[in-house]
Amino acid sequence: MRINCGEIRLRLQESPLVRTGQQDLDAHLAACPDCRQLAVEWEWMDALILGSLEGMTAGRSVRAGVRRRIAAPRRRHLLTLPPWKIPHPALWPLPVAAVLALLLLVFLPRTNSPGVPPPPPVSAAWSVQRPNVGFLIAADPADGDHLLAGAFGQVYVSWNGGDTWRRLASPGRHLTIRAVLIARGDARRYLVASQHSVYLSTDGGAHWRPAVTGLPGATIMFLKSGFRPGTFYVGPGIVWSGAAGGSIWQRTGRDYVFAPDGVQTLAVAPDGTLYAGIWAGGVATSDDGGRTWHRRSSGLAPDVMDVAIQGSRLWAGTTHGIYRSDNAGAQWRYVGPGFHLAVTSILPVGQSILAGGRGALVRSDDGGRTWTLSMDGLPVNPYIAALQADPSRPTRLYASVNGDGLYRSDDGGRTWQPIDRGLPMHGSDSAPPLILFLRGHVLWKTDTAATDPGVLTVETDVQRAVLAPDGASAAYVAASGAGWAVRILCSGGCAPRTVLTGTGPAPTRLLWSPNASLLAMVRPGSLTVTNRTQTRSFPLAAGERVLRWSPDMRSLLLWRAGAIIRQPWDGTETIIGHSAQAPSLAPDGIHLAALTHGELRLGTIRGSAAATRLVTACRLRSWSPDGSRLLAQCGTRTLVLSGSGRVMAAVSGYRDALWGPGGAAVLLYRDGGLWRWSPGSRPVLLLPDAAPAS
Repeated sequence: MRINCGEIRLRLQESPLVRTGQQDLDAHLAACPDCRQLAVEWEWMDALILGSLEGMTAGRSVRAGVRRRIAAPRRRHLLTLPPWKIPHPALWPLPVAAVLALLLLVFLPRTNSPGVPPPPPVSAAWSVQRPNVGFLIAADPADGDHLLAGAFGQVYVSWNGGDTWRRLASPGRHLTIRAVLIARGDARRYLVASQHSVYLSTDGGAHWRPAVTGLPGATIMFLKSGFRPGTFYVGPGIVWSGAAGGSIWQRTGRDYVFAPDGVQTLAVAPDGTLYAGIWAGGVATSDDGGRTWHRRSSGLAPDVMDVAIQGSRLWAGTTHGIYRSDNAGAQWRYVGPGFHLAVTSILPVGQSILAGGRGALVRSDDGGRTWTLSMDGLPVNPYIAALQADPSRPTRLYASVNGDGLYRSDDGGRTWQPIDRGLPMHGSDSAPPLILFLRGHVLWKTDTAATDPGVLTVETDVQRAVLAPDGASAAYVAASGAGWAVRILCSGGCAPRTVLTGTGPAPTRLLWSPNASLLAMVRPGSLTVTNRTQTRSFPLAAGERVLRWSPDMRSLLLWRAGAIIRQPWDGTETIIGHSAQAPSLAPDGIHLAALTHGELRLGTIRGSAAATRLVTACRLRSWSPDGSRLLAQCGTRTLVLSGSGRVMAAVSGYRDALWGPGGAAVLLYRDGGLWRWSPGSRPVLLLPDAAPAS
């Protein structure tokens, strides 16, 4: 047997397995009675989770009920589960992983071997602070600086390559915008696809009208322009074509090559050939404008989410990675990236190819033989919803990142920068902000109302954790014996990624950059920064302090012997200011506060200002996210100070305090419990048995 019992627990969590992995698993289960029983237990748990989903979607916590059912006596028999059709990845149900992680605490063995702790098999899920909707983007085929973007029922235009955006009239306040398009040859003709309809503007977005409504099939997945001006294609269940500038729409053909809801994407070749990527159906082609279709899926994984044309070569992004065809799709072969990546978008860039999905953006410059991460400037755990090329500048690219807005690259995808100025990054249907806390060195999460607390990992040796500013990632330190590891979790549930390991003292601080693209790890004598593609380390002298990230999002601000230093993560340090004591820096990187012998001194990095007298036992905690207030801890007394040092509010009896999500409230810890305090009201107990994670 090529696998052993120790791997069975991990294999049973993988869904779906590659064919060889499934064969190995089946063979081992047939010969191992203990593992067969384990499979029965896992199928029972799967049925329990699926049976609980209805309660979750109704808005009730089912965790208590799941615990009761786990504890109750049960019959040991193999359950036959109904097939569960998987929709487009943006609609995958997230709550499953949250319950699964809880169940893993019951069924996985507890081991604490010395050395670096091994990575756990799975993590739980949570919803990001922003809705899981990316700003879909389209470029004018004749002018790369002219861009269209849409989300939350609104459409936005940019005339400077995304540097700034302006809101246009809305096609409909409550529309879920799935695609946007600028017509070829008519820069004032915009199309927007939403649900089962297409909306048209002929005056640059000042007015909209429905061009077609009630299209059969599921929510529209694509809106594409043909190479002939005035022609368009829309899907998914059935491909429809638009003529007369989008005013007339008709069904393209009668050959039922597609399953309902199946078409995820469409690529249009310069000669007019159509290539459709199909969920559970591979790729189909049409050389007559969509009237007839032919399957082209030999050797291809079934669930195709994007298709791209690169000269005579075809690329397909699937839930199992990237595939290439050199003969118009007659035969496909897997080419990468060498790790699990569900590819949602694939884009040729000259002779290179970029492919992005949930958790990574990868690049190949040799036809898919080797792949590297191409994420400098992107969030550490991005969900790449779409990639777009500038039609006139080959090295300028755009990426739509679910929950994190839009990014631009001017060097072919090697480095990225956000271009969301003028875009409303927070939607009205945002999920409640997340709070991380520890219970017995296990990492837990809850929301600001503590309505549904739950575990995030199965590890029992977590020392500290911090949530990324975009809410889509969390980093934590796990220590076991003489070793430690820093790992990153992603929203929606994922296998934790280990980014740094070592022995000796573990990192004492974790700091995310403001755009969640870099993670800094501070330990005695050293500072390490990673973006998952590269990792750099810097020595820290005795007494040197890491203060915070600079507003430029690529530099850390440090204090050393009276000097405030900007240390770019990929450059040379410079002195930018001075402070006699190690200060607490505001988010703007300019204003500071320093507390020495009971005297609070406020000012800027270029010079101090007025001083306020406090009791000697105080220590500064942090500035509020908007930089208007300070949090100080004076023994068991917690103070909220104004930017001028005036005491605005105080509460007694708590020994640890930090700003809650957004800075609207303060989180307090006392007697092993987590409390929420809004100045002007009394603290409210959120959770018992909770310790600070950071």
